[in-house]
Amino acid sequence: MNGLIEGYFVRLNDGSYWVVKGCVQPSYGVIAIPRYVDRIKVKKLSECFKLIEKVPKYSSYLKYLRCLGRRVPVIPYSDISEVFNPCEYMEYIVKYVDKPIYRIALELIEVLNSSLKVRVGLTGSLLIGKATRSSDIDLVIYGVNVELSRQLVQSLHRLFTSGILKHITKDEFIDEVSKVGEVLDLNSYLNIIRYKVLQGVFKGFKYTLRFVTCSKPKICSDVVKDLDYVYLRGFVIDDSQAYLTPVTYIMKVVDTSDKHLRCDDVVKLTSLRIRFTELGVGTYLEVKGRLQKVNDELIINLDFPDSYVKILKYEVPTLIRDLKK
Repeated sequence: MNGLIEGYFVRLNDGSYWVVKGCVQPSYGVIAIPRYVDRIKVKKLSECFKLIEKVPKYSSYLKYLRCLGRRVPVIPYSDISEVFNPCEYMEYIVKYVDKPIYRIALELIEVLNSSLKVRVGLTGSLLIGKATRSSDIDLVIYGVNVELSRQLVQSLHRLFTSGILKHITKDEFIDEVSKVGEVLDLNSYLNIIRYKVLQGVFKGFKYTLRFVTCSKPKICSDVVKDLDYVYLRGFVIDDSQAYLTPVTYIMKVVDTSDKHLRCDDVVKLTSLRIRFTELGVGTYLEVKGRLQKVNDELIINLDFPDSYVKILKYEVPTLIRDLKK
């Protein structure tokens, strides 16, 4: 079972379905969060951790990993009964292909494969046969670096300008936020969703596309030190990784009361969440979160449940600005 990374699903011996998170994995199991338990979909990260802590079996999965600086659920391989690989989706969905959402998903994958010249995988509820009419089409491309992400975004931009893909409307956005909104405030999400290319609409169905940086697991070896829960404001000064998962920005601090930071310091913001992608240079942010020192770099990981982000001023990514000139 080695090789499980962001976007893979696993079914446990008790019948629950969990989604694998991240590229960094321990040697003895896989980091994952519950998605379907007793036929109920768990949508928000905060709800996932409440469920994990409530169920004794699941709470035993919580392990403190020094390389992440926090407790995360690590499922031992012995508790996994089936693995779902996004790149081998046809073997899982063949009996569902007559449903409209599956037909549209396969058509979208064909369009993207042809336009982007890469292999697009299928993940989310469609991969495990749990999709409904209101489900999103969740897609993933593995092994994407900064340069490849630029090429892929240019191709996506052409699909939008030609009308094949459409941006999410306000009504569709409100529905999205009501299902999974947390950490990023409502108005901030509204500011950016209208410009996104990694989230959009194809033939009436919403899609999400992730450019995952890894194609195989990375060794959990970083040295992480927790410093403090901080509040700061600052500007994005590097958006070169704005389309990747995990997404990473370099932010220049302009206001903070924390003892570990000063004005003009730079920190990295990082997250596995698609909502934080596509912020451009010049975006002005208010951030509350856990400041960590990772291999001598200052990083705020926005995937802690108590993180909070507000966009005070939004700028589209540099690449999109250049394409519109």
